[in-house]
Amino acid sequence: MLQDHDGNLVEGMPAPSQSTDLESGPPSVGTPREAEMPAEPESYAVATPRREGVIARIEVLETESKAVSLRRRRAGEQLVTQGDILRDVEFVEDVFEDGDGLLHVPRIRFPHVIVLTQACDLEHGTCLLSVLVAPLHNAEHLFNGAHLGELGLPAERIKKDGTRGRNIAQNSEPRFHYLRFPDGVQLPDLIIDFRQYCSLNVDYLTGVKSTRLAWTVPPLWRDHISQRFAAFLARIGLPQPTPPADLARMREALEWPRRASRHTDKV
Repeated sequence: MLQDHDGNLVEGMPAPSQSTDLESGPPSVGTPREAEMPAEPESYAVATPRREGVIARIEVLETESKAVSLRRRRAGEQLVTQGDILRDVEFVEDVFEDGDGLLHVPRIRFPHVIVLTQACDLEHGTCLLSVLVAPLHNAEHLFNGAHLGELGLPAERIKKDGTRGRNIAQNSEPRFHYLRFPDGVQLPDLIIDFRQYCSLNVDYLTGVKSTRLAWTVPPLWRDHISQRFAAFLARIGLPQPTPPADLARMREALEWPRRASRHTDKV
């Protein structure tokens, strides 16, 4: 069962069987593959998203409009798929020109992202323009409120041993998904914040997969992530709580026709 924006239980796809024991936490997201994954550089395990910038002269850029290149999968190329966890991924945040004719391209470099686009769309969708991904945050950084520090964005501290921290660790908090990896996978505990997602170019991700793939979440668990992500986006949330006085007026307005009908004189 999942919760909506107001914390009410809603119907949904049953989650994979998992323990609620706080000592064991959520189950691992898979078992090690036969082909060993590349070793995870220690720097990525402790890094947080950060901004970088590229500046270029407008004059050196080709301004002629061209159709988007939608190439087919090349022979032997490893196609990006749902559940892939990639390290050191760049996201172009903005493109703007300053008064001196310089083009600025600020980028955010994520230590890890997970691919959310459905596997069937990636395998058969020859006209996909982009892939939906979500940043993966180091669990300790998120609990400490430091995971967005280098981006200059405020983040609340969450007590890891408090009620909300335990709910996040057990995947009972609709906004977050906690990933704990099996032995042999050199990744720290990571958390998806379903409020944070972006799209990246298909060719870019396919091109870097061979050198930046850290792990691929097995089908059962990737489907669980997909279902929880969809449920979070589908929730109906109000921008702010309705004041009690307004609720009372709304109830009174709904009750008035019924009260009036009881006092109507019969002809």
